[in-house]
Amino acid sequence: LKDLPCHTKALIIKPSFVGGISKTCELISQSLPMGIQPVITSAFESSLGLWALTKLASLIPGDTAMGLDTFRWFKEDLITPPFLVKNGYVDASSFNNKYELNHSLLLKIS
Repeated sequence: LKDLPCHTKALIIKPSFVGGISKTCELISQSLPMGIQPVITSAFESSLGLWALTKLASLIPGDTAMGLDTFRWFKEDLITPPFLVKNGYVDASSFNNKYELNHSLLLKIS
C-alpha cells in the first residue's frame, strides 16, 4: 500500500483476485491505520462465496457500502434459502438460518 497516491480514500478489494481471505485481512489491517477505507467487492461469486465475503465485510468499521450484489446475475443458486439483499442491504439476520447446498446444481457442474 505504500505506493498508493497520498490522497487515497478507499481501497477496493476483490478477495478472489488478491489471494483470498488471508491477503484481504492483511490489506484491511494495512489500510485502516492509514485512514484508507477498505471496500470488499465480489467478482461474481455465488451466494455461498458472498456469504463469506459479507461476514468478512461486517468486520470492517464504518458504514461504507460494499459491492456484494453479483449473485442476482446467476440463474440458479448454490444455497437455500437464497442470499437476501433488501434495498441494497444484506439481511444479516439471514445468517442465523441453516443453509443447505443445492446438490442437484452441484451435480450439473461436476
